[in-house]
Amino acid sequence: MKTYKLEWMADVKAHRETHKAVLPTEILTGLYFDMPRECYDAIPAANQSTLKTLLKESPAHARAAILFRVEKEAWTFGTAFDKRILKGNGWMNDYVVWDRKTAKGTPAPRQSKAWDEFEMTAIADGKIILREQDVEAIELMAMSLFEYGTAKRQFTRAVDHGVCLIWNDPKTGLLMKALLDQLALGDMPTIDDLKSMASVAPGELERAIVNFGYDVQGATYIRGLTALGANKPNILLTCVEKEPRIVNKDDALRHAVRVVEMDHNTLLRGNKLLDAALDLYQSCTTTGRWEAYPDRVELVTAPEWALREVGAQ
Repeated sequence: MKTYKLEWMADVKAHRETHKAVLPTEILTGLYFDMPRECYDAIPAANQSTLKTLLKESPAHARAAILFRVEKEAWTFGTAFDKRILKGNGWMNDYVVWDRKTAKGTPAPRQSKAWDEFEMTAIADGKIILREQDVEAIELMAMSLFEYGTAKRQFTRAVDHGVCLIWNDPKTGLLMKALLDQLALGDMPTIDDLKSMASVAPGELERAIVNFGYDVQGATYIRGLTALGANKPNILLTCVEKEPRIVNKDDALRHAVRVVEMDHNTLLRGNKLLDAALDLYQSCTTTGRWEAYPDRVELVTAPEWALREVGAQ
């Protein structure tokens, strides 16, 4: 096991080669390159995902996510898509495909002896299971992305993938971590983040940024990189719709793509929420109390938009 004392690099190339990611015996702040997910998960630090759960649900939910990480099916698909874009042809090395068919040629159900045996073999081999239709969708999403000039330029240039940031939050002193999809270093660093979502239409994409806390995520990434001594980075979200609902210039079915950058006010909102989450996280770790919801009867009110809908506001 290696222990790294990482400072902001004077020589990027030398630093990258020296500091390939192996989980160190002592966690020190800095950049780790080519960080495997299992190493990242083992680092005892707060991350944007935990902090968003803390705000959106409760400290008890956040604590459960820390202690009992469960890979949701939506996450599996999103992670697979990320790997397809970032790793290219080698992305399937981590996966196996459930492509068994019934006598009628339809996908076989997952409730069967054959499925149980397939699942056990996959687990034993350390593989993640994808459905055949997932692989087809991911390949078409990738084709759609690389036909979109702006997105293609982002993901065909020389950058680092799987870059882990570890830093101490300047305000609270808490140890923080982040795992970036893609980082282009330089005088003006750029963080590229891939998102698959239901709709990238104007209004819908902005709603997704708020609903899924991408503003908090962006604020976290910026704070982490600047805390380590880098210039303030640009953050670009490359967003791809999960369903093919458009056609390209040849009238072939494709997934809609948009590349967006969050403006000052959006990131300001993210920073305010991040500060609130860090204060709450620090309180929980200091007191050891990770509470869920109040143990009492609570009065609830329908959302304002629902009241306006019927003139009850």
